[in-house]
Parts: sequence; structure tokens; C-alpha cells
Amino acid sequence: MGKPQSSPTGDVGAAWRNIPGFLYLNGDVVEEIRQLSGAGGKGTVDELGFQVLYDRIAERLFPWCSTLTSRARYFFLSLAVLDIALQEAIDDSHVDPNRDFADLARVAEQKRGPLMRTVKRIERALALSLVAKHGTEERGIFGSLRCRRWFRDDAEVSGRGKILSADARYPNAIYRGSCRALGMFASKDSSTTGLLRARLSGVRIFDLDWHTHSRMALAAVRQLDEFWRGAAERDLTFSKTKVEIAKLPAFKTFTGFALRSDEARLLYSRIQQATPYLAEISLTQLTELLEDGDLDLLKLKASVSDPASHELFDAGYHIDAATAPFRALYQQYSQNRAAAEQSRLAPRRIRKSMEWLDAKSKSTDLEWASIWQDDISALIRDWLTRVNPDNSPGTLLDSLCERAEQVVRGRGQGKQAPHQKTGDKEEDQDLKVELDVRETSFRLGNGTLILKDIGASVGDM
Repeated sequence: MGKPQSSPTGDVGAAWRNIPGFLYLNGDVVEEIRQLSGAGGKGTVDELGFQVLYDRIAERLFPWCSTLTSRARYFFLSLAVLDIALQEAIDDSHVDPNRDFADLARVAEQKRGPLMRTVKRIERALALSLVAKHGTEERGIFGSLRCRRWFRDDAEVSGRGKILSADARYPNAIYRGSCRALGMFASKDSSTTGLLRARLSGVRIFDLDWHTHSRMALAAVRQLDEFWRGAAERDLTFSKTKVEIAKLPAFKTFTGFALRSDEARLLYSRIQQATPYLAEISLTQLTELLEDGDLDLLKLKASVSDPASHELFDAGYHIDAATAPFRALYQQYSQNRAAAEQSRLAPRRIRKSMEWLDAKSKSTDLEWASIWQDDISALIRDWLTRVNPDNSPGTLLDSLCERAEQVVRGRGQGKQAPHQKTGDKEEDQDLKVELDVRETSFRLGNGTLILKDIGASVGDM
């Protein structure tokens, strides 16, 4: 077999992927598939199996965020972390545009470990700096649970390592897909392996506009990383570092999660490109739409003239109305069974949305329709028959538990649904706090948080 060369776009793996019989499935792809399929297990909140339906709506409503991405400035901070780590793991002396593919693959694999260690070190410094800057006032800081505990216990900086309990979940990996959706990368292959190969080959990694507007984040993250490395080397405690970092010029000018006006403009323009319906909504209008909490799909519909988008907003509204009450009831049952048994549903409202979904699913081309018809509609119809005449749950609770056990069992042997856990429930809750999971349908909560970060900067423009 001849040796494939780099593609014209700089995607050095593209040629291999086009050879029949060659299976291109690197570690990043495997991990992404594992997480998307729910095989990641702990930390997944889709116990009733609605996520596939939600995703069909979310991919059109919020293709630029996930169930874990919640803060707008993390996009710029993620670029900064990656840029610094890639340059540290592969200095200029190792960059060679003329490497053959075998050597490129070998060296990239060698540099993978050093890159990941550097990324996690910088992300630790960033998390500590965000906690020092915001305290408990801001949500969305990955690792805040452990970092706040370290500050509270006044531990030694050098003795504290991982900010998150699971190695496969780290901020840069969590935001990578969203960064890709917003055109942050110049290279088509933005997997960790692809980025390493691009750096080794001297290929441009980041989109120029993204890189230009991340310059302040880059400067701040670089200096904050140096500060925390020095604190560890000097065996400082967290109380001492808190005093010292307050004097650091880079920390004084570090805005934390607050977007600069140029960052907000770039980010919103990229979001508008990724979601055309938002092209009709100015930043001022966006702020008005977000005044009352999470983004209201019906208000959004009234602000957009495109009829094709109206169907999407209506579908999202009715899917949420038909499924969210069952998800909320099951979560309540998992935490307080007695309270769940005394709760009341609104079957008439659920049926009204079901009727809309049943009718529309027969005529629409949108992807949610087949999933609704094949599984969810009949499931909810059956659940409603189990509700008592006084709208209390009755035997519905048993059906929800059976469904949760079935869904979670599909993730792997030994997995337990939340209502089955009798041991360390605090550990499971810790994972949700670590990742700051917002349990809302089709990423609506996290999409709202990112847009609110952008809208908050309107006054600075």
C-alpha cells in the first residue's frame, strides 16, 4: 500500500480514511461515541430515554452547545488552554512540514500524553482562578466543587491535583464539539490527534478571527498558569495563594466569565451563522427575550419570521410539555418517594401536546417525528392510563422506574438507575455538581446561559 500524503486542507489523516478497509477510529472518536451513546454511565441524566428525541430538536435549536457547555467565555478560554498546551508540548524545534505520515503518526502519539497533562494542569489553574475571582457567585466553573473545598480546607496547592473525578471529562474535551460547531478550528480534524499532527506539521490550527479575539484570554491564562505553578513549587497553602493572587496584575485584569465586547460580538456572529433563525435577532432583542429566565420558544417564534423555524419552535415546545412532567416526577421519586406519591400531574395539558405531536409527526420532514412515532408516543399514552382520577401518579411511578432500569441497563452491566441506589448518592450528586448539569430539555438551559452571557455585554458595546 502506498503512503498517503496530507490533504490540501492540512488534514493529514484524510488520505488514510479514504483507503478501503482502513478503519479510522482514534481515541477521541471512541470517547465521543461512548459518551453520546450513554455508555459513559455516571453523570448521565437521561434515565427515561428521551435524549434521542431531545437531540433531534437540539441539533437545530442549539448546535453550538451541549448538555454540559454553559458559559460563553469558556470558548475563548478553551482556545487559550489548547494554544498554550500545544506550544508547550511541541516547541518550534519539533515543527516540520516535511514529515512523512509514519513519523507524524508516531511523534503525535508520543506527544499525546504530555499534551493532555499540560491541558489538565492549565485547566486546574484556570478553575482555581475562576473560583478565586467569582467565589460562589457564578455557576458553570468545571471543578468548582473540589477547588472550593481546597480553599475552604486551606490545603497545600502542591498536594491537590485533578479538578474533576473522571479523566475522560475535562473542560477542553467537553467544549471541543461546540468550538468545532462555531468554526474555531482551521483544520478539519480537531480531535486531539488531529491537533497534534497539525502542530507538528506547522499547519494553522485556529481560525484567525477566533485567535485574534482570544488574545486577552491567552495572555491571562498564560500568566495565571505560571502563578499556580509557582505556588505549588513554593508549597503555598490556598489561603496564602488567595492573598497573593489578589495582588497579581493579570488576576486584577482577568474578567473571569465576563465577556469583553469584542468577544461577545464575534461569538454571537458565529452563533448566528450556526443557527440562522438567530440572524433575525439583534443583541438588544436577545437581551429582551432572556429577561424572564430560560429562553421561551413561543416568544422566540414570535420574533422570527421564517415559517420553517416556527415548526421547530412549536415541536420543541410540545415535546417539552409532553415529556418534562414525567422526567421531573421520576427525579422527585428518586430523591423523595413520599413527596412524589403526593404530587399531581396535568394529564389534559400533556394530551393536548401529544395530539399536536401525533398529527404533525405524520406530515413533517423534521427528524424528531420518526422517534416520536416509533417509541415515545405509545409510551406516554400508556403512562397516562396509569394516572389516578385525582391526577396523583398511582402505578405510573412503577412504570417510570421500570423504564429507567431498562434505559440504564442498556449502558452496561452493573449500572443502576437513580431510584435503585441505596449507597453513596452524594457521590452521584457530586458528579452532577462537578459538571454543573442543567436537567432541561434539548439543551435549552445551557443555551440560555451562553446567550445570557452574551446579552450581558450589550451595555459595554
